Amino acid sequence: MKSSPTAETVGDYAAEHQTLYRHLISELPNETRRSWIRFIEETAAYALRRKPPLKAGSALPGFEAFLASLPPEHAQQAREAKTIIIAFSFGYRFPFCNLAFRHLYQEHETLKREKAKVLVLFPPEDSSPETTTKGFCTLPDPRGKTARMAGLRFPLPKEFLPLAKRIPWFPADHQTNPTPEITLPGTIILSPDGRVRFFDMPVDVTNRLAPSKIIETLSRLKSR
Repeated sequence: MKSSPTAETVGDYAAEHQTLYRHLISELPNETRRSWIRFIEETAAYALRRKPPLKAGSALPGFEAFLASLPPEHAQQAREAKTIIIAFSFGYRFPFCNLAFRHLYQEHETLKREKAKVLVLFPPEDSSPETTTKGFCTLPDPRGKTARMAGLRFPLPKEFLPLAKRIPWFPADHQTNPTPEITLPGTIILSPDGRVRFFDMPVDVTNRLAPSKIIETLSRLKSR
């Protein structure tokens, strides 16, 4: 992700994702493209084998420590919100997270009415400068601790180490670190006390939970 969310006009997320994916994949050499597709197909299953997904009603491990680590203003807003949304990013330079966050930003008025606090966490290897835009808070996830507790962070499988050196949107750290870790771009919706209300681990790391689906989920949860 190269910039924080902006107020620029965006179109349909699914259509833009498909266009961006085709464009970026077409630029990869054939061998790298095949390896990248295999990475997409296998990574979520690999993560689930390492740790079961968080279930609705369970507590997010380390939630209170996580709140305490936030800038005071955002910690207070999270405690006062009806819903807390944590969106984890694969990396600051990851173009697919960049796209989704731009679309999510367009929903800021709806999220404000729903009293939802959005926190976007970036991995330590490829983090974002801490910024705040109309209530959205982007900040680093120190040592990837929160993502790891959520089951969204784990060592990069060894078979994909060469891929990390060839794909431009992998963190630069992965090119030199012999045992790099990755954070999957998952989304967690929490109650103010840190109980999981919804958990999404994308099957395709390029196609995270669509902003429209987040709004639909909030509406569905409210009606329960």
